[in-house]
Amino acid sequence: METDLSCRDCHMRLVNDSSDPGRGEEGDNRRSVDDGAHRHHGFIATNFLMPEVMKLPHWEEQVALTKEWIAGETVIPEIAHIWPEGPVAKVSILGPKKVQAGEEVKLKVIVKNNKVGHNLTTGPLDFTRAWLHVTVQDEQGEVIAEWGNIDPETRWIQDSPGVPHVAGNSVKDGTMVLEAVPLDANGKPIVRHDLWRKAGGENQRIIFPKYSDQQSYTFTLPEDAEGLFTVIAELNFRRYRQEFLDLVVPNMEEEAGFYQPTATHHSTTKHLTVSPKGQEGVKEGKSGQ
Repeated sequence: METDLSCRDCHMRLVNDSSDPGRGEEGDNRRSVDDGAHRHHGFIATNFLMPEVMKLPHWEEQVALTKEWIAGETVIPEIAHIWPEGPVAKVSILGPKKVQAGEEVKLKVIVKNNKVGHNLTTGPLDFTRAWLHVTVQDEQGEVIAEWGNIDPETRWIQDSPGVPHVAGNSVKDGTMVLEAVPLDANGKPIVRHDLWRKAGGENQRIIFPKYSDQQSYTFTLPEDAEGLFTVIAELNFRRYRQEFLDLVVPNMEEEAGFYQPTATHHSTTKHLTVSPKGQEGVKEGKSGQ
């Protein structure tokens, strides 16, 4: 059907005005043998680390196209009429508009698989990682609550500062991490990507196409808090679980001269108006941004 999309439609965009001997394609609904185009074989998806590590010819273009893809900024003309614009995954924040100093505040962050034609995330779930980084800041930019930060020393994802993320956490504890843990025949986690030993798995968290998932975040405002506070929620992505890099290629980042970078799928903000403790008339219902 004209509206059907396959892997190649999204990840192998057409290169027009091609002189490649393989240009043209007869068996595609949107193509012909004389369309003068060939498929881009960069297979643009999520790996923006290894091109920069290896620095093969045209690696800068590969990295740029991949980051553009992750951010949902890619436009593919031949499928633009059926593939929606905007972020690959969309983040939204629900919570109160007005709160009081010293109050316990409950937020809910929702991630929707906006236009991925498969699960979010997919591929080798034992080492790709997509996760929510959520911060609450006062008017001076001081962070008063945080979840999903990267530890500056270990480079591991944290459920909260100083607390490393553990797969299988509930939707009320820590942060959302899209992941899975493969197990061997003895029920032990496979941590080196030797998936030929896989006999099962646990703690899989993914989002089906057009579906959403959510995570709750609770924090207490300082007793002297006042003014406009900002909640920032980012859905971040890294190609490799840091533990995998540490175990399998422990010197790669040092030899490459940079740490594994993070890319952002989508981010959003929400403002909280904080009034002095005990002030009347500040309560309101929940809202989005």
